[in-house]
Amino acid sequence: MSYVRITTGVCLNSRFLRMSPEAQSMYLAMILLADGNGMCDSFVVQQLTGRAEQDLNELVGNGFVIRIPDEQTVAIAHWLLHDPAALRRKQTTAYKSALRSLKTSNGVYSLKGREENEKEQ
Repeated sequence: MSYVRITTGVCLNSRFLRMSPEAQSMYLAMILLADGNGMCDSFVVQQLTGRAEQDLNELVGNGFVIRIPDEQTVAIAHWLLHDPAALRRKQTTAYKSALRSLKTSNGVYSLKGREENEKEQ
C-alpha cells in the first residue's frame, strides 16, 4: 500500500478553487493514480473518472498538470510538494522519457526547453 499526501497549499488556494469541480476531482484522482514520480496516463485517468478532455485542458491551463509532448503522459506539476521525499528516493517509472523531459525548480516540475534536452543527449 502506498500513501499520498496532498499539500493544502496547492489545493486550497484561489487558483485551484476557481477551477470547475470536474477539473478539481480529476486532479485529485491523478494524485491517487500517479506513480512515485508524479506521472500518469491521462487517458486512463479520463476513463476511470469519466472526465472530459476540457477538464484536462483546464488543469494544464492553470499549471497544475504538465502535458508531455507526443505522449498521453501527464506530470503533476506540484508532485514534489505533495511528496517531498520523492527526490531522495530513486523511483522506477514506466514514463522514463517523460521524466527526462522535466526539470524542477522550488519543488515544481516544468518542461525543459529544447536546448536543455539537446544538451543532455
